[in-house]
Amino acid sequence: MTVKQLIARLRKMPQNLQVSYAHHDNSGWETAGDICSVTILDKASDKPACTLDRLDQERYDSMPKRQVVIRG
Repeated sequence: MTVKQLIARLRKMPQNLQVSYAHHDNSGWETAGDICSVTILDKASDKPACTLDRLDQERYDSMPKRQVVIRG
């Protein structure tokens, strides 16, 4: 999903509601928490602070170079 697609969906929602997030395995009624920040992750400047194991390195390498990150 792109930022443009997310904004288009959010514009159709009631604008005074709290925003929460859910993990992929949460039930339809279950949330994992409230949104506390929205940031841009830029791999050029936001490098891992430690050495990654092989699987984490593969995940990191497969991520886009820049992306919006929503944290709870």
